[in-house]
Amino acid sequence: MPGVQVSELFPQFVRRVDRETLLQSVTHDDTVHTSAGFTMLTGRRHPQANAKTATDIKPQQTDYPHVGSLVLAGAGIRTGTIYGSV
Repeated sequence: MPGVQVSELFPQFVRRVDRETLLQSVTHDDTVHTSAGFTMLTGRRHPQANAKTATDIKPQQTDYPHVGSLVLAGAGIRTGTIYGSV
């Protein structure tokens, strides 16, 4: 991919960069770090986005999983009783 510089620390990625999508920036309008992180890691807006404080945000059974846990689950990789990225 002409003009794209990738660190030498990612040799596997460099070999297939022409088949990947590079995001140069992402954004959201959530003012609370906890729910903003949820949005960035899951791709879904947190139901309590822009809560008064981060302490108002508690994990729920209906929360979406982190994208890393979905990748590992799809690959069948487990560490103990839970997926590795949890």
